[in-house]
Amino acid sequence: VVNSAGGFVFAVSDESRVRRFIILGTAGGTYYSTEQELTVKNVEALIKIIEKGRGSMILKEIYEVSLAGRNPKQDPLLMALALCARHMIAGMMFVVRPQKRPNQVKVTL
Repeated sequence: VVNSAGGFVFAVSDESRVRRFIILGTAGGTYYSTEQELTVKNVEALIKIIEKGRGSMILKEIYEVSLAGRNPKQDPLLMALALCARHMIAGMMFVVRPQKRPNQVKVTL
């Protein structure tokens, strides 16, 4: 795969790309791409993953990263969550819900 510098690199899996974006975001950019260009490319990749029908994988990654506290900033995670909400992936949330724990409280609206 050709990178933004014109060199050749290994292709990254969808899971790895989602995990990288949620954890690291796109702070600072690179020598060849601005931060805004990298963010747009990552959001486009997330949309393609959702269109492939793999939105539940994104929700699973969001849940696991958030629960473990592995992301230093919340902005990329919230961006991915907003994309899932925008594309109505919320109906698949049952896939990633954990088993009830004794200390969990059920909230009904």
